Amino acid sequence: MKNQSKGFINILIIIVLSILSCISMYISEITIHNSMVLSNTENRIQAQYIGEANILNCYTNIKETEDLSTILYNLIINDSKYDFKNERLVLDSSLNYESKVLEQIVWSGNVPILKLIDEITYNGTKISVEGNINLYNKLLFTNNDHISAERYSRKEELQFNSLITGVYEFIDSREIQEKLKFVISENGTIFHENGKNYMSNEESIIELPIETRLLSNDKLHIGLDEINSNIELSGVLICNGDIELKCDLNFTGIVIMVNSKLINNGYNFDVKGCVISDKNSESFGLEVKYDAEIILDSMKELPFFLDLKLNSVKLNTTGGNQQ
Repeated sequence: MKNQSKGFINILIIIVLSILSCISMYISEITIHNSMVLSNTENRIQAQYIGEANILNCYTNIKETEDLSTILYNLIINDSKYDFKNERLVLDSSLNYESKVLEQIVWSGNVPILKLIDEITYNGTKISVEGNINLYNKLLFTNNDHISAERYSRKEELQFNSLITGVYEFIDSREIQEKLKFVISENGTIFHENGKNYMSNEESIIELPIETRLLSNDKLHIGLDEINSNIELSGVLICNGDIELKCDLNFTGIVIMVNSKLINNGYNFDVKGCVISDKNSESFGLEVKYDAEIILDSMKELPFFLDLKLNSVKLNTTGGNQQ
């Protein structure tokens, strides 16, 4: 009987030790697993911080890039890449990570956006962080044919004022005007004769291409009394002064009127694209048909349309190999 009792106790001890061993192994596995999860979480958080810092650094470098408006326009029309010379931010010399920022033009409807994607490997953990940069003043893409301060709320009015301020700075910069190949008019007259457009002033007469960039720094006369032939132009027309019509004018592109009024004399001024004015341009009597594609094409390289804003920086859950 004693031997049976002793044998039972031994078996019970073995069972208990086995259970304790299993519990110990389970606790050890749980501890290791939790440690791995915690380490991976910490790595992902640190990698995200690095990615956000790199996106911000690249955004700053982009804003400081020379000829940015030209570069961005070429990116948009050619769907190409450009190295904005992003210098990585080393937050701590002991950090072990690899990072590569990619730039890509994406479209939100008719609006181009520059997407930055930072693919990061930190201590074996791979994630992707993305930032979206709005490139142009959004008032140009709000389906408004007349862009003037009277049409907008206070927040939008600030954007409008920024746009008009850029136009004023452009008007005062002959260097930029020459670089972007603007034709400059001082109290000039545009007329159409023998199938061609011309612009005359007190000193000369030049042939004016149908697609042109024209800055008028004084009153601009459209047509001649003795030549009543309609005129068609496209591109960008900036008028820092009044416009007087002596014939119909059909313009495709962007018309900017500052310190201006329209003297139509019964003639029509039709615009396909948009009109920007520091006054209420709807009262001028222009006929305007909004066209976002024409606006984007007419904006070529013009710096005052740029309005870079870093719209968001976030973890990219759809791109990159994440662990």
